[in-house]
Amino acid sequence: MSQVKDIQTAENANSSNENSYFECEKGKVSSLNLDFGIAEVAVIPSENFSVETRGISASDIRFVLSDDGTLSISNVRRIKIDYTGFSRGSKILPRILVCIPKSVSLENIRISMIAGKFKCSAALKCKFLLLNACACDCIIKEFSCVQVKARSAFASLELSGKMSGGNSSLECAAGCMNVNFNGDETDFSYDARIALGDFKFNQFRKSILFQIMAHEKKKNHIFTSCLLGSLNVSIKKGE
Repeated sequence: MSQVKDIQTAENANSSNENSYFECEKGKVSSLNLDFGIAEVAVIPSENFSVETRGISASDIRFVLSDDGTLSISNVRRIKIDYTGFSRGSKILPRILVCIPKSVSLENIRISMIAGKFKCSAALKCKFLLLNACACDCIIKEFSCVQVKARSAFASLELSGKMSGGNSSLECAAGCMNVNFNGDETDFSYDARIALGDFKFNQFRKSILFQIMAHEKKKNHIFTSCLLGSLNVSIKKGE
């Protein structure tokens, strides 16, 4: 069984009741797993891997490095929301700042967000990128990977980047997903299944009860599915 090291107990971890900071050298990390319940999360470029929090106790944030090099960052406490208004004793949503080294290239990056906001201005470079978003606003400004799999449920997603020679998937259960690929349209093919949603792939548009399968799979093939909401894919060559 894989052994894990909880960096919260290491010398490079500092915390107070509501603020925490943890850090890990980039050479020790091969994959990244970000798993958040309800929070406002920002991901920025830096020199090492680190996380800094506000409005969340040290016991409610995990920063764990496994022996296979997977760094997992998550907020353990799942905040309960009263839809009629916050109770007198409720606290603000936790704010989490994640830093990723500027030049690092990883095997896998997995991001899961239940609700809140997620904004990534750091360049995500990896072989496999997996994104699961539910009831949140999510922006990833730059990614570079072989495969990308993004799933949205009642979320608003804005993704920009490039893929190189893999089979990827974009699934929109509800909400809005906008994906901008950097590349040549002739290198892309796609399958599309639309139920009650709207689908756009560059200039091609369809909506409501439509299905199309690619006659030939190109270098970059994408499976797209839209149940409700809108799924927009744009492919343009970078400058």
